[in-house]
Amino acid sequence: QENADNILSVVKQRTGSFGDRPARPTLLEQVLNQKRLSLLRSPEVVQFLQKQQQLLNQQVLEQRQQQFSGTSL
Repeated sequence: QENADNILSVVKQRTGSFGDRPARPTLLEQVLNQKRLSLLRSPEVVQFLQKQQQLLNQQVLEQRQQQFSGTSL
């Protein structure tokens, strides 16, 4: 029971309720945020995301064209 209470306490500390988050992120969160930002700025990731966005835009355009041609019949 005590172990479960400890786990629950840690979970509550991590999640908190809305607006209950500490003003300053933990050191781990700071490091992870820095790593995340550096990854997102890397040329390979930027290129990959741009390509994915282009594919998504193309799919949306094709779906709209199919819907438009389907309703005009």
